[in-house]
Amino acid sequence: MGEAERLPMKVWLSDHGPGPVTLRADKITLVTQWHDRREIMFDRILDVPLGGTA
Repeated sequence: MGEAERLPMKVWLSDHGPGPVTLRADKITLVTQWHDRREIMFDRILDVPLGGTA
């Protein structure tokens, strides 16, 4: 997800203040992650769809 795609979610979350928030997800992603002490990097391994088909 690029920065432009995250912006509406960031605005929505900031407008809802403290407390629990429920988000819907249509997939989960398995990644491998590493860092070089300056930056966290990851590679996508697998996307797993959640729920049924429309």
